[in-house]
Amino acid sequence: MQNQTKFILILAHLLVISFSGRAQVTTDPVCFSDVQQVKIIYDATKGTSGLAGASKVYMHAGVIIDSSTGTGWEYVVGNWGQDDGIGQMSPVAGETDKWEITLTPRTYFSVPSNVTIYRLGMVFRNADGSREGKNDSNGDIFVDVSQSAVELIVSSPANSPYFVDAAGTVEFLANYLPPMVLQQTHRILRSSFEPHWSRSRVRPVS
Repeated sequence: MQNQTKFILILAHLLVISFSGRAQVTTDPVCFSDVQQVKIIYDATKGTSGLAGASKVYMHAGVIIDSSTGTGWEYVVGNWGQDDGIGQMSPVAGETDKWEITLTPRTYFSVPSNVTIYRLGMVFRNADGSREGKNDSNGDIFVDVSQSAVELIVSSPANSPYFVDAAGTVEFLANYLPPMVLQQTHRILRSSFEPHWSRSRVRPVS
């Protein structure tokens, strides 16, 4: 590729950039902390799709506390095979095979304040546990929990690294984690980037 430059977004306040790539599960907001309320939305037609058409869906979940790449669950919430309401999800209004549950990670999983929550681990099941929903590899689904006081998550462009012509234009769609949450689209022209809500720069690197 000719005349292309890789741009790095250098953010003030040590912002962390991450990209969203979960197919089966999305969250609202996209970026959330352990003490922030979050809505978890599960698409039963994605992944193993074992719960497509189910009349009732439960989330069986725990937290990962050893590292940001860990896979072992702790503080598990859910009783597999029991139709007891613990972890039960609600149908997403106006959608088919989409389910949601709203929670605050630290309180929902009863995690002590001195324990770091790096990720949420989850699978989904029907009322009696005879059917389940997992990721494309028939494994657990993981959702990261923000570790920063302020975090910027970029949802567009979706690929990383992102290449653009030296004199080209690219739009970023991003939002902050609290204490403020906002979503705006800004245009990067040549090599300057001045959003209203942070002092940032984009510079070319070789």
